[in-house]
Amino acid sequence: MTGRAHGLSVFRSDSRTEPLQAAATNRAALEPAGLGARVAEANHNAVRAALQAREAAAGHPVAVAGSMSSFCSIAMYGRGPAAQEPDAAAEDPRFPSLATFREQAALLADAGADLIALELMEAPGYGRAAIRAATETGLPVWLSIAPVRNDDGSLGTDPELGSGLSFAELVRQLATPDLAAVTVMHAKPDVVAEALGVIREHFDGPIGVYAESGGWAAPNWVFNGLTPDEYLLEADSWVSHGAQIIGGCCGVGPEHIRVLTDSLARPATGRTSPAPG
Repeated sequence: MTGRAHGLSVFRSDSRTEPLQAAATNRAALEPAGLGARVAEANHNAVRAALQAREAAAGHPVAVAGSMSSFCSIAMYGRGPAAQEPDAAAEDPRFPSLATFREQAALLADAGADLIALELMEAPGYGRAAIRAATETGLPVWLSIAPVRNDDGSLGTDPELGSGLSFAELVRQLATPDLAAVTVMHAKPDVVAEALGVIREHFDGPIGVYAESGGWAAPNWVFNGLTPDEYLLEADSWVSHGAQIIGGCCGVGPEHIRVLTDSLARPATGRTSPAPG
């Protein structure tokens, strides 16, 4: 991966890994909008934009991560309270299929992505399909899951994007040894430490975090969350819990990442970057 070997990587814009936002360019997201004929164009354009951003970066290597996710119409509008998760071995017709993931993974790899980042993998059925499709490209694959705090205090997963499995059970089913990394994403900072502990129980490779800050008020994200320095304090605690990859999701901007890069990616006296487990 990018950054110091056996060290700490910080990613997002203005940093060491540039995750291109191709999450909403799969066929399951574009066809309902009448844009199914432009799937290849959308993915190639996304990679091209990220490669151009990499060319503009100076001073350190930058990897381009092609994102694939569960994003589809359900992610925007919900699936209804009566919906149930089908058998874990079956394809769920409400979400991207193996064929859909294979199409997008091949497009991202062909266009020049350096790795595939699987995001919002909240159910074992389509999660396994995404991992299979991404692995077939031969590129490194990151698995990213968004844990939520249940009313009873336990750590769960988004019921709108799966069946509401516990976070631990979903990680157990999806975190296979051939993954390049497993990360916590799109999560409130206060669930991260516990989630990292759960991941480490089931996965021996690199682990990481890119949390959210602020909140969603349809149709916009509300940027009223942590300041860059406050986010850095959280990130310091994630590193102490074993995170080797640090970044930001919704509500985390360039200034947050700049502070992370300055403080984490260039260890100062007394700060030691952790080695992969």
